Amino acid sequence: MKELKYYEYIEKIIEEKKIVSVFPKRAANEAGAVPQAVSNKDMRGRLDLRDKLLVTIDGEDAKDLDDAVSLEMTRDGNYRLGVHIADVSHYVKAKSPLDDEAFRRATSVYFPGMVIPMLPKELSNGICSLNEGVDRLCMTVFIDIDRGGDIVRYELAEAVMNSRARMTYTSVAAILSGDETETAKYKEIAPMLIEMKSLMEILNLRRVKRGSIDFDLPECKIELDAAGGVTGLSEAPRTAAHKLIEEFMLIANEVTAQHMFNLKAPYVYRVHEKPSLEKIQNLYSLSNALGFRVNAASRSVTPKALQRLLKDVAESQYSGLMNKVMLRSMMKAKYSPENLGHFGLAAKYYCHFTSPIRRYPDLVAHRMIKLWLHDNLFSQNMRSLKAFVGNAAEQSSEREVAAEQAERDGDDLYKAIYMQQFLGEEFDGVISGVSSFGIFVELANTAEGLIWLESLPGDRYKFVEDRYLLYNPKNSYRMGDKIRIKVVKCDIDARKIEFALAQEQPVNPTAEKPVRKGFTFREDKEQSAGQSQKRGTGRPKPGSGRPPRAQGGGKPSKPGGARPGGYSKSSKPGYKRGNKK
Repeated sequence: MKELKYYEYIEKIIEEKKIVSVFPKRAANEAGAVPQAVSNKDMRGRLDLRDKLLVTIDGEDAKDLDDAVSLEMTRDGNYRLGVHIADVSHYVKAKSPLDDEAFRRATSVYFPGMVIPMLPKELSNGICSLNEGVDRLCMTVFIDIDRGGDIVRYELAEAVMNSRARMTYTSVAAILSGDETETAKYKEIAPMLIEMKSLMEILNLRRVKRGSIDFDLPECKIELDAAGGVTGLSEAPRTAAHKLIEEFMLIANEVTAQHMFNLKAPYVYRVHEKPSLEKIQNLYSLSNALGFRVNAASRSVTPKALQRLLKDVAESQYSGLMNKVMLRSMMKAKYSPENLGHFGLAAKYYCHFTSPIRRYPDLVAHRMIKLWLHDNLFSQNMRSLKAFVGNAAEQSSEREVAAEQAERDGDDLYKAIYMQQFLGEEFDGVISGVSSFGIFVELANTAEGLIWLESLPGDRYKFVEDRYLLYNPKNSYRMGDKIRIKVVKCDIDARKIEFALAQEQPVNPTAEKPVRKGFTFREDKEQSAGQSQKRGTGRPKPGSGRPPRAQGGGKPSKPGGARPGGYSKSSKPGYKRGNKK
């Protein structure tokens, strides 16, 4: 293991996905010339928030802190939420070398222990990062919200801020759970955090009522040592602190998108289109086959209908299965110059406004809002602006796909490296995918491996693609079933793990009755009469349908995920890995 140069494998992934890791000289020189302190000239004409209680809340390892939050109560008893986002557009001017390079990259790419940033570190970790105790320029949206979750008013402004504290999810979660030590440590901030939790719950209920879908899928946390070796795999926590930031970023994105839509201004929206009726009908058929009846009359393709189905299966053994299958049934969220709405969030208007350090569409959003703030939006060449936002949407969508694939490959690489030490050992897992050539099994630490069809007992297996089922007269394997495996191979070059069935298996509830609710085993000659076996379709890939981190948004270190509407792994809409809502 020690002789392996892990980062050489990451460099191979970077090359495969055509990810640019070195900044051109002109862009690097421009970044190097950017002052690392805010001047009085920079602050002129801005809303001064330096005396306000503002904090950032991020993961322990995060260095690019691009959002801060604040909360006050208005005289009429409403919440005044402040979402304050790094003003990257002040430093990255349109058509400059830095802007050209940011457009080309379109997104930061996150691997375990390293990042390939969209912007040079002088900006991403320096003057644009909302570090504690220093003045920073920001784009601010204040949103007044009543106790029912309705927006009473909002205000967009250029501002200057000074973060009171660099909070972590761990500390905030401890305070929200009543930890006396952390509460005492942050005694000035704790009361505001408690109020924030109340607002988070109100906003979450508001989303749930309109039909927003929250997928319950685990994110992987990969732990490395100083030499880059993998020391642990685990399911990343999603605490009340993650949910708090997620809800605040979501509503800021919605408010800014609706504002710009009402202006009929050129803009980049984050859109998530309705899934096809065929895929949803297959989902409902699977649900019925598992015993969760969906009334034929209610088989509509609406967020509320899908939300209801996830709620029905939430406490069953098939909860993970239905979450994954539903996610794969979805369209992929993308960027568009047209406002097509966000199906997963059940939102009429949505954009990415909250992460301009690591996403180009957010930088474009800030520029458009600034043109409006300075009363010169509609004096611009509209044809040119529309062409620009169209090109930015197309480029960002394309590079986002490449980044997600690279990040997934990076995770698979480190999982294969980590699992090498367990060759020959047995683990309990859950079937996470079923194919004509075998079954995929996911362990509690999120490592996933393949058991080849040839390794399964018996022969004459039938693959029922739309039921995620592989069976013969004596054995059946359905996605979602528990299973015990043995680790037999870890191929680091291919970034793949192989398992075999362990000697002792847990009781398979479908083994005695391999096909349920209308499915019966047929001989090959009967199949040829009209029920031909589907083969060679390959493995359904997770996330192919965040996340939120996740909805059409994802960074987590931020919440990560596949989270509300994210429909790809990753936390805050667009967080580092998360939430790609």
